[in-house]
Amino acid sequence: KFAGVVATTPMGAREAAKAPIIIGDPSYFGEAKSRRVGTVIRSICILDHPVARIGGIPSGQIILPQKQIGRHNDIYVTIVGQGHGVAQDGMYIAIVSTTAETADPAKEVQPGIDLLGPVLYRFDNIAPSLEPTDDGTKDGQYVFSSYD
Repeated sequence: KFAGVVATTPMGAREAAKAPIIIGDPSYFGEAKSRRVGTVIRSICILDHPVARIGGIPSGQIILPQKQIGRHNDIYVTIVGQGHGVAQDGMYIAIVSTTAETADPAKEVQPGIDLLGPVLYRFDNIAPSLEPTDDGTKDGQYVFSSYD
């Protein structure tokens, strides 16, 4: 039996769901269904050259292990080129991310940024990391943890 579940979009619009359960990101459910457990930074960088540290190939991933860089969390660097349809020919997109440990998250991703070489444009996104406050079995609203 479906009693009706109401979801709020991140932009605030309310719509009645037509499903027995709702599964989603914490940003769709608000503070009653999730709690902040940290902060994540993602720096999106636009490059006009392949990244030398991965041998100049058009796409790849670098993980800077926490113990090697004196942190509690790894730094992740993802590079994608034109072959994935996300950048025009000769351009590359790099995303450098980590869980913030200080009040200056942009400084924390710098070891990953330094691996990229010259960066044409950099866009930093600092967002809360959220986790559900319950397992969803009582009301049919299943919230998963934020991605880091």
